Parts: sequence; structure tokens; C-alpha cells
Amino acid sequence: MTLRSDAGPTPGATSVTGEAASIRRSLRWRLALMMAATLFAVMTAFLVAAHRELQEALLRNGGDRARSSAEQVARLFDTMSRQTLDELGRSAADGAVRAALRDPSGARLELARKALARTDAALGPRTVTLWSASGTPLLTVALASLAGRTAKLPAPLHLPKRGVGPIQALDGAVFSDAVVPVEVEASPDGPAGRLGWVAMRSILTLRSQNVAGRLVGADTVIAIGSASTGVWTDFAKIVPAPPVDPAAAGVSAYRRPTGEWRLGALTPIAGTPWSVWVDSPRATALAPLTAFFARMVVLVCAFAILGGLLVRTLTVRLTVPLGDITAAAEAIAGGDYSRRVPVTRSDEIGRLGCAFNTMTTRVEEAYRGIATRLAEREALEARLVEAQKMEAVGQLAGGIAHDFNNLLSAIIGYTELLRQEVDPADRRRGDLDEVAKAARRAAALTRQLLAFSRKQVLQPSLLDLNTLVSDARGLLRRLIGDQIALDLRLAGDLWPVIADASQIEQIVINLAVNARDAMPDGGRLTITTSNVELGEPLALHDGVAQPGAYVALEVADTGCGMNEETRRRIFEPFFTTKARGQGTGLGLAMVYGIAQQSGGHICVDSEPGQGAVFKVVLPRAEDPHPAARPVSAARALEAAGPGLDLLPIGMVAR
Repeated sequence: MTLRSDAGPTPGATSVTGEAASIRRSLRWRLALMMAATLFAVMTAFLVAAHRELQEALLRNGGDRARSSAEQVARLFDTMSRQTLDELGRSAADGAVRAALRDPSGARLELARKALARTDAALGPRTVTLWSASGTPLLTVALASLAGRTAKLPAPLHLPKRGVGPIQALDGAVFSDAVVPVEVEASPDGPAGRLGWVAMRSILTLRSQNVAGRLVGADTVIAIGSASTGVWTDFAKIVPAPPVDPAAAGVSAYRRPTGEWRLGALTPIAGTPWSVWVDSPRATALAPLTAFFARMVVLVCAFAILGGLLVRTLTVRLTVPLGDITAAAEAIAGGDYSRRVPVTRSDEIGRLGCAFNTMTTRVEEAYRGIATRLAEREALEARLVEAQKMEAVGQLAGGIAHDFNNLLSAIIGYTELLRQEVDPADRRRGDLDEVAKAARRAAALTRQLLAFSRKQVLQPSLLDLNTLVSDARGLLRRLIGDQIALDLRLAGDLWPVIADASQIEQIVINLAVNARDAMPDGGRLTITTSNVELGEPLALHDGVAQPGAYVALEVADTGCGMNEETRRRIFEPFFTTKARGQGTGLGLAMVYGIAQQSGGHICVDSEPGQGAVFKVVLPRAEDPHPAARPVSAARALEAAGPGLDLLPIGMVAR
């Protein structure tokens, strides 16, 4: 039913609607563009900062790479110079060379020439010259590609004690000298002194450049030279000296006349007057930055577009609910009180929609109040009638049980009188026994009806749980069957309790049947009694047990166990895990009620596949003198025979 007021729409409703729609459209696009521009500005600022940091990092890395390359080339030439000096040292120690210096005759010079020609061929193009102590060249051996060019090369600039000379140049050839003196110690043949020198002049070739080029790349320039002579070479030709201070080793940047920026590193070669210069284009070091910047520009644009679309989606999510609320308000202003706002969110917009719907509902309820109150009244009357019917059933069951119990009292009393008068050998004695059994079964059913209607009068007495459980052994054995082993673990010197014997036996029976149903393939049922002293309150399933002395009755099985949800609801009335029609779920609820009525507590411990342990704790009886106890219900039920059908067995919940 749609309720409308007599008032029509307001005169400006159409204009208000058009204006609201225009504002919504404007907000959608303005917010999207504003957020996209903000995102673009933030990403641009981040990109600029990242560009600056990355540029500095790449330049540092390029400088470090140039220095590392220069150090590697320097180590290479240091190794070569050491090898050269070692080779010259071996030649200087040769006996033929020493003999030629002592007596430079033709035969001895020829032997010295052969000795000098045996120097390592891996040292490259070179000449080896034997000099006398007065500085006169005695012989020269040209090796490798230097044959024919020996005369063009000048004499060594100096003859040091031992070492490598600076790099020199002549007619486009770049060379260096290495000198080792030939010295002898004092001997019978002559005094100690310097006989002369062995000097090696080597041409610097392009082979080392190929090795270094593989280390640092094709765009890198590698030069080697000496600051004292100003001669520098890239192993192919003579090149200008580096535009840096020769004494300042390290990384530096410079700009060529062509405008190209380059990064270079100068490193001295240990043990020589040489230095290595390695430089490369600055653009090579910054090449990753260019690629990164190009990718980041594309990414920023993509993020800006994606952010704009995302913001527009968000604005739509904001403005569409506002439009729905506006449309609903306009409809209600027009008299349609049944209009509601769809609410699919739980944020502020959703709460606004809920509040709007609540307000509209209250307005509508003002018109539907009478019908609602009448419907509620009818529902209350129906529930009252149902409650009265259930109460009547309970009163009827209790009344019938009381009346039937009175009749049973007469039957049982007169039957006992007749049994006393009839001789045990008389055949009629068996008939009277059957009548007594039937009467006892009827009495048990009466007690169950009274328990169901909660009108049973408890008969508390001083009980020994060990005796009660022992008396029920035979009945329990028949109830659980042969597939289940029964194990009684009864504590010695068990404290007495005050309770109704039949009710406690009912607890044992219901728990045993519950365990039986949990072990369809057989297992073990263990019943344990023990004395328990609680020094502090203990939280159990049905409440908190206060400190004191208790007697515990524990029933454990090896069945299927229970999960947490089943344990939480196990004592609820009418809760059962059995198939429909196989149980009412009152068995454990009755156990729970009996434990409570007896002043005790009950708890359960179980896990799936681990069986279950039910523990009932009853307060210890303070009276140390046992009173006369009623006839055990277990014995009465046992005497009734195997045909007895107990009501609680069908009500067990698992």
C-alpha cells in the first residue's frame, strides 16, 4: 500500500531537480580532474627528486667504475714491469753475460747474445742492450718486431740502479726502458763491483688496450704516460695529456672543446713513473637514467589517467547515493511515503541512507500504527494460547502421574501382602512376581513423567557413589552391549554425598547410553569416582564451583568425540546430533538438571576423534553417619527384566 499526502509537489521541484543533477555532474568531473592534477603534480615532484638522486648515484657509480678500471690496468702494467725486471735480473745473473762484461771479446759476446736472446717472448717487441760500467753499449739484441728500428731509438736517459724509466716517444713510437745492474761480489778472481747494466727497451703495443677495452667498454679511452716527459699514448698513437693535475690521482669530470662531458680517473702505476688515465662519456654513465626517466614519464601519465578514472569512480560512489536521497526526499515531499533509499554501504553515506530510511519509516508508521498494533496483539494472543496449552499438558501429565502412582501404591502393597502369604513353592508365587515386576516398571515410568513435568519430589539420602555404580553394573552391561568394554575405577574411602539415588542412577544410565551411541563400532566405557578438593573457584560448563570438598563421578568413552560447537550446546534441551526422529535431545539436558538440583555441577571435555569425558561433581556430605537408603533403582530395574524400555534412553543427545 502506497501512502500519499494531500500536498502536491512544491513549485520549484523541477528546477531543484535540474540544479541538483547539474551540481552532481559538476562535482563528478571537477573532483576527478582536481585529484588527477594533484596526483600528476605529486608524481612529477617525485620524479624530479628521483631523477636528481639517481643522476648523482649513476655519476658516482661511473666514477667508481672508471677508477676501478684504471686500477685494474695499473695492476696489469705493474705486473708486466715486475716480470720485465725479473727477466732482466735473470739475464744479469747469467754467467755468459758476466764473462762478456769482464772480457768483451768476440766469442764471449756471442755467448752473451745468445743468453740475452732467451728472454721471455711474452714481453712483446723489445731490444736488450748490454752496457759496460763506463756506459758503452757492448751488444744489442733486437727481438720481435723491433728488428731494424733499433738505430732510431735513443740511448737510455739514465742508467739507474734498478727500475723502469719514464715513457718516451720517437718518430711515433712510444717506448720505455728497464735497467738492471750487473754486479759481482768479491772473489779470488777479482774485487766486488758493478760490471755493467742490462737494459731492455719495450714498445707499448695495442694488446693491453684490447684487454682494458673488454674491462670497461668500447667507448672508454685508456691512456698511459709519464708526467716527467709529458708523453701519453692510447697504445695506437700519441694522445694529449689528461686535462687534470698529474699529481692528483682520483676521479674528475671535464668538458671537451666539442661540448661533450666526460668522466675520468687517474691512477699511478706502482714501482714506475707511469700513470693510467681512463675516461668515458658522461652520457654513457647516465644512459640508464635516460631510459628510466622515459619509462617513468609514461608511468606518471598512466598513473594520472588511472587516478582520474579512479577518482571519478569514487565521486560517482559519493554523488549517486546523494542523488538517490535527494530523489527520495522529493518523492516524499510529493506524498509518496513508501519511498526508500537503497543502502549497500556501511560508511557515512550508508548511515545517512539508514537514517533517512528510519525517518521515513517513522513517518509511515504514523499512518500504519493502528494496523501494526493490531497485528502485534494478535501475535501475542497466539503465543499466550500456545503457552497455556503447554502448561495444560504439563499439569495433565503431572496429575495423571500422581493418580497413577496412588493406584500403583495399592497394587504394589497388596501384591507384597499376597507374596508373604503364598508359599515360595506355590505356582501362584511366580504370577505374583510378574505382577510386582510390572508394577515396578509402571512406577519407574511414573517417576519419569513427574520428572518431565518437573513435579517429582526428590528423595535425598546419604549415598555412597561406589555402591550405587557397583549395583548398576549389570544394568549398564546390558545397556551398552558386548562390543563395548566396561571399566569401573572406584576410589577407596570415597566421601558420601546427599542426593536422590534414583536421580543419580539416571545420570549414570543417560551418560552410559550417550557413550554407547558414540561408539557404534565398539570401544571402552570407563566410570571413575574420586574425591576432589578445590582450593579456589573453578569455572565449569554450568557455572563456577566454589572452593570446598566434592565427590566426582566421571564417565569417559573412546567414541567419535565432539567439536566446539557441539560442546557449547550439548546440554541445551532438544539439541541432538542424531538423525531426525531418532532422538529428542532431552537426555543430557536431564543430566544437567539433576546435577543442578542436587547442588552439583557438570562439565564435558571432548575433541573430534578423541572421545568424550563427562564429569559430575557433587558436594561432600557433612553428616558422617549414613542413613537408611532407599532400595536401589538399578536393582529394581534389573529385576524388571530386559524388556524394560527407559524413557531417557530415547532422549539422549550426542
